[in-house]
Amino acid sequence: MKYSIGIDLGASYIKAGFVDEEYNIVTRKQIKTPKKYEDILNEIKDLIEENDRVTDIGIGIPGLVNEEGIILFCDNIDIINKDLKRDIKESINYNISIENDADCALIGEYLNGAAKGCDNVLMFTLGTGIGSSVLMNGKMIMGTELGHMTICLGGNGCACGSRGCLEAYCKSKMLGDDVSKTMEMNNRSSKKMVDDYIKALTAGIRNGILAYDPELVILGGGISNYGDILIDLINEEMKNYGYDYRQGKAKIKKASLLNDAGIIGASALNLFKC
Repeated sequence: MKYSIGIDLGASYIKAGFVDEEYNIVTRKQIKTPKKYEDILNEIKDLIEENDRVTDIGIGIPGLVNEEGIILFCDNIDIINKDLKRDIKESINYNISIENDADCALIGEYLNGAAKGCDNVLMFTLGTGIGSSVLMNGKMIMGTELGHMTICLGGNGCACGSRGCLEAYCKSKMLGDDVSKTMEMNNRSSKKMVDDYIKALTAGIRNGILAYDPELVILGGGISNYGDILIDLINEEMKNYGYDYRQGKAKIKKASLLNDAGIIGASALNLFKC
């Protein structure tokens, strides 16, 4: 049996897994993410075990990759304008693909998770930032940034330098330090915080539905762990919008692979990159 290696590069941890032909993680490793690029490069090289049964390596990064495979920037990681693929291949000769981690997560969910069997899917990853990914007719649209769509003209400032972005209203810290307590809505201030969050998130989801007409919307990331509570609140808020012939067509559900999605999706990047 042949294997691929999927690597999920995050601000806190680098996670890697050997993935088999049926998209199951056979073995996995995890290390803390170093601060400097050279150290990150060396750690990734150490995670890649040279093995004649390995066919491909994929890496998901929390940032933007251009058409040449250059990492333009990474959120909360000191990587700017770096050719990670070239730097790895100087000492390790594998076919290597690099893409945004949200795209990797959707690929993972499509191959062996909540999106299996669906060819038109929109995914939001809800955490420190807001990631997005789109699958249309079984093909990935790489590089979407719906977390930075404007949902409020002249609104809150965003880390990207613009104002009124979805991320400025829906990153995890907007629910306070104790997210669990906030989602349970034990008091009036918590309820107001949750209401504002749900209104903003629903506006972003609806805009994504209008733009891409998916059959399924998947919510991943830490906030999605509130599952049915979150989904029910979004569906209820969606009723406040006017008539739309697509409303109700796209089902909204929670991602199923959790932290494994990025590893599985990264391992199969070669199948989805043109």
